[in-house]
Amino acid sequence: MSAQAWLRSEGYRPEPLDLGSHGVLFAAHFAPLVHVDDHPRNDLYALRMQVSLPASLETFVHGRMPGAQRIELCHDRRKIVVRRGWQALGPGCEAGPGDESVALDP
Repeated sequence: MSAQAWLRSEGYRPEPLDLGSHGVLFAAHFAPLVHVDDHPRNDLYALRMQVSLPASLETFVHGRMPGAQRIELCHDRRKIVVRRGWQALGPGCEAGPGDESVALDP
């Protein structure tokens, strides 16, 4: 069973993504990592695709395994910030309450 089939059988639904124009579909033929041949034609004609985005996969996992832990890392020249939990780090790589900040040697 493919991963997509298993996800469907478990109740996961991908997010609808509005393509906006036919240009995106045209460009997909020249982008090696973008595939349209596995999407329903009706969706493509309507200029939308059902795609698995990180946020929707995280919501699915968190709903099935509430005790699971998400770990996010970011870094800049001064530090590494480690966040555990389902709230994403914001821009700027700044540690919040409960985050771990590891100083990097200059």
